[in-house]
Amino acid sequence: MPSLTEWKVPPAFQPRPGDYSFDLDRVLSSVVGLHSIIPADAFSADTLGTERAGNGVVIDDGLVLTIGYLITEAEAVWLHLGDGRVVEGHALGFDTVTGFGLVQALGADRAFLVGHDWGSIVAAPAALLRPDMFRALGLLSVPYLARQKLRPAVRFEVAAQERHLYQHYFQRRGHVERELEEDVRRSITGILYTASGEARASGAKPGFVSFAKNTRLVDNLVLPECLPAWLSQADLDYFVAQFERSGFRGPINWYRNFDRNWALTPFLDGAKILQPTLFAAGSLDGVLQIAAAPYDAMETNCTRLVGKHLIPGAGHWIQQERPTEVNELLIRFLTDQVANGAMA
Repeated sequence: MPSLTEWKVPPAFQPRPGDYSFDLDRVLSSVVGLHSIIPADAFSADTLGTERAGNGVVIDDGLVLTIGYLITEAEAVWLHLGDGRVVEGHALGFDTVTGFGLVQALGADRAFLVGHDWGSIVAAPAALLRPDMFRALGLLSVPYLARQKLRPAVRFEVAAQERHLYQHYFQRRGHVERELEEDVRRSITGILYTASGEARASGAKPGFVSFAKNTRLVDNLVLPECLPAWLSQADLDYFVAQFERSGFRGPINWYRNFDRNWALTPFLDGAKILQPTLFAAGSLDGVLQIAAAPYDAMETNCTRLVGKHLIPGAGHWIQQERPTEVNELLIRFLTDQVANGAMA
């Protein structure tokens, strides 16, 4: 198959400038070829491929408009110009209207949004970008993290000078994946238990959030003598089987995308969440220490904060550790929002 630069429109099908009242050469020069390279383990690789090619249109000096799937999850983007030059590009932004297609696919144009941990970090910006669509917000474990002036990689580097910080430790591609995949069952069990209320209440010292420079992340996991009541053997077996199949790179790549997300959203500096918002976490959740400042600032940054609830004795996985309490909080909150006309 010819490359983008080798392929030419057959002469018989080429438009003739004299047939048009506008500058045809100028218009055609605004169309550029585009090809992208996507990691083999990217979420969309199986369906959309690891090499994608298409076209874009120059809409401003240095800005090219293209179809979103061509650059989704791309690790390299190249533009083929009309004069034969090939230049590197990078994804600058995406259309959030089509990006939130899941809600539209469900036949609804508005919804309540609830997220836990990384889900919280995704849900909060979604609520900021589409307040017309997402009418109320539930954040579990991780409070609203307002955009900071300093890019995340710099903050991670500063915080990891004396001890490893897990977010910084995750940045080197392939490093932590190899550790976790040495023994997937041990890794999954240790991550789930170490962050739980049971482990923290027992006074167990190791932890993978911050750990000594002469140790690995997996060396700092706490393993239970028996599984806690909220983690069944069947569930654990399922988790292990899935990660043995997929590996850990996909989830870890979320942490490697912090800087890109930050670079794409300068317009969110100082943004406050205006929708009714509920926050809940376990009283023993280590995130409350890591994100103490954002937690304390929620009354300011979430202008309609309905409540900050700490569930006694629970750790990080509150929807598993305390499903009854979490469901009661969410159902009461969402029912109240419907009664108050949030979905009208």
